[in-house]
Amino acid sequence: MILLGLVAFGKSNPKTPNAHNQNVLVVGFDRNNLVSNYYGNDYLSQKNGVHEDSIHYYYFTSICQKLSSLTGVNYKGIDNLQDMGRFHLNIHVEDQQGNAVNIKESTTNFYTNLLKGYNSEYLLYLRQYQINWSGEPFNTNVHLLDYSLFDKNKNEILSGQIFLDSKDVSPIFSQKHAERQLKQLVSRIDRTIN
Repeated sequence: MILLGLVAFGKSNPKTPNAHNQNVLVVGFDRNNLVSNYYGNDYLSQKNGVHEDSIHYYYFTSICQKLSSLTGVNYKGIDNLQDMGRFHLNIHVEDQQGNAVNIKESTTNFYTNLLKGYNSEYLLYLRQYQINWSGEPFNTNVHLLDYSLFDKNKNEILSGQIFLDSKDVSPIFSQKHAERQLKQLVSRIDRTIN
């Protein structure tokens, strides 16, 4: 049994030709936000053949590679672990009452300078990646990816969760049957920013 799904909330506008001109910076979860109810990072590291210290970055880059392979909006992943670390030191995404999300900066203009540095108008923040084992009788892994899309003024304009039921612990978008969720996410982002 395979359970596929994508949940998102945001405004919907018809797609316009300007979609190809938009740049979205994609920033990933840190090591504390790659979580599992069953697997440790050591197990995920061993299964994916990646050093344990960078397993979160491996999951993040697999998502970015898939996003950038699609046409439409131009997706740019943050270049390296150092920039990702600087983001997590300077930007705090806080859930407010009513599930609204705000960005708080510890360094003035860090957010604006980050977007300018990557020549981007929007920021897609992959907030958390979960791999939860469902247990008996299904023995499957449920992959959950929480995301928020912010404009240049730090306003959250789209949020949601992608989920995939799989026998595999490899990153969600390296699995062929997850392609549909990614295309749905990209389509929602296109409609939201255009």
